[in-house]
Amino acid sequence: MKKKGLLIYLLLLSFGFQVQAQRNMTLKECVEYSLQNHLSNTVYNNEIEIAKQSL
Repeated sequence: MKKKGLLIYLLLLSFGFQVQAQRNMTLKECVEYSLQNHLSNTVYNNEIEIAKQSL
């Protein structure tokens, strides 16, 4: 009985964190976020750093 209550408590607790992690974003914010975090930008920045270290 005690384990069942603990399990329910943990499930509700994890659900609460999941809901708090989400936020509404505008289209402009989505585009800015995607441009900043796009994989090609990361690769490009890494290549720049490698080139600087090679000099």
